[in-house]
Amino acid sequence: MTVTILQSADSRMVVNKAGQVRPDEPVTLLTAPGRVAGDPELPGFTLDLAKVWQPDF
Repeated sequence: MTVTILQSADSRMVVNKAGQVRPDEPVTLLTAPGRVAGDPELPGFTLDLAKVWQPDF
């Protein structure tokens, strides 16, 4: 599984999306997910994206 983070901004809005790419399946596009599960390829793995969308720096 591959997770691609897409973040774009213009003067009106910020768009946060993550795409999940799995072999032999269509791309799943998620809008601002807090977490992305790695199942079934990575059982028990969860990618936490909250700090990507809301960095504290």
